[in-house]
Amino acid sequence: MGKRQKIIFFGSAVLIIVAVLVANRVATICLEHMLHVLPEPLKITYKHMDVNTFMGRVVVYGAEVVNKVENSETARAKLYAEKLTVRKFGFWDYMLNGKMSIGKLELDRPKLIYYVSGEGDTDIQGVTQGNSIPPKISVDQFIVDNALVVIRDAITDSTLLETRGLKANFGNVIVDKTTMMRKRPLSYSGFDLSLDSLFFRLGPYENLKTASVAINKDQAKVERLRIYTKYSKNELLKKIQVERDYFDLTVDALTLQSIDFGYREDFTFFFKSPKTIFDKPVLKLYRNKLVPDDNTVKKLYGNILRNLGFDLALNSVSLNNATIEYSEKVHLENPPGTIRFSNLHADISNLGNTYQVGEKTNLEIEAVFMKSTPIKANWYFDVNSANDNFVFKAEVGKLLAQDMNTFSGPNLKVLFEGELIKTYFTIDGNAHRSNVELRTKYEDFKVDLLEKEGKRKNKLLSAMVNLVIKHNSDKTADGFREGFKKDIERDPTKSVFNFLWLNAKEGLLDAMTVVAKK
Repeated sequence: MGKRQKIIFFGSAVLIIVAVLVANRVATICLEHMLHVLPEPLKITYKHMDVNTFMGRVVVYGAEVVNKVENSETARAKLYAEKLTVRKFGFWDYMLNGKMSIGKLELDRPKLIYYVSGEGDTDIQGVTQGNSIPPKISVDQFIVDNALVVIRDAITDSTLLETRGLKANFGNVIVDKTTMMRKRPLSYSGFDLSLDSLFFRLGPYENLKTASVAINKDQAKVERLRIYTKYSKNELLKKIQVERDYFDLTVDALTLQSIDFGYREDFTFFFKSPKTIFDKPVLKLYRNKLVPDDNTVKKLYGNILRNLGFDLALNSVSLNNATIEYSEKVHLENPPGTIRFSNLHADISNLGNTYQVGEKTNLEIEAVFMKSTPIKANWYFDVNSANDNFVFKAEVGKLLAQDMNTFSGPNLKVLFEGELIKTYFTIDGNAHRSNVELRTKYEDFKVDLLEKEGKRKNKLLSAMVNLVIKHNSDKTADGFREGFKKDIERDPTKSVFNFLWLNAKEGLLDAMTVVAKK
């Protein structure tokens, strides 16, 4: 290489280096200016910024974003990231046109704390205001690694929600004037999200916890879901004025396939899944009947679904190997009585409020009742029925009457003997009243009423009751007795299960009492 060529080469290299350094400095000044003239409620600080226009890369270390309540020094939200990396940043497009295009945006170990000061307080003020926000931000890939997200009550500083180990990957993220007008202020083409644990305060009495959660466009899976009363039974008793269930629900795994959710143009939230699976759910309920009754109106499930406030469509829901245990304390001197369903399997179709008139929500249920009694049930209703019409059919296998004594003894002070060999019943009802048809085959059925303290049999009352009971079903061809009851009135302050039990009881009474049967 000649002397002239060397001079040109080194001169060009120097010019390129100087140009890159100048470009880096200009880009740094532009970015610093953008950060310093953000809308008033927002404040961004950082320890160090490294800008490389040649590589299209920006690395911000120790970045902290604070969103303040307007006209106050109180923080509404704080975001801290150990490192924020921007790759393939379109510097010239930003500096010349004000548009921000990014190939990849990475947040390393961010920590977000958000303070909620009241009901519905979910908007971060100031983000959408001011001319310093670019008219369009596009990010090909947005990655969050190992984030901590905490939502706290601004008054009490108590935790409302907390996620740990959150990782997220969003594709083709766009924020512009159009998206900012929507309930969800950004759009994206796909995402993967996972976290190690989740805590959520459902209300003043219940919490929700999970182990790992993984969500993408194909499915959402939650491991070890638990919803529970956060107080002990005795603590809860001190805090309530009217009856309230103590409960503990655990689910080994919850899977929702091909989920779809978002906001419609009218800002209505929707959630859809063609298949939802609950593996090994266990629900334990305890009710203390010594507390005054809660006399608020209890809605039937069709009414609840109809008035959810958002669109829900779960086409198929399966409960695999579920257990339900219900305990009720009625008398101070006696322990709680308990009834139990185990090995419960349920298939539910059309669970939601977006189905057409005539498309019924249908439940097919099989379980073991108490110790060993098989039970099958079919329950269906139309969520669009304003009168909440429903049909409940059940087939109950062999039931040793004494298996019911763990519940009826301490609670009703009644003991049973004998055997219900087979029972069928159908309940046709609505939100106000119902009819029941029942057929039962049984042997050696007997009732013993207990004294007030629940320890000894009241022989006189027991004898009187047994006088009106047919102890064996009719010796007809099929051996069944039939029971009918019309216009059974529902107590709207009681649950739907109380209504079902009331119908079954009325049908059994009509079938078993000594009355001439056709």
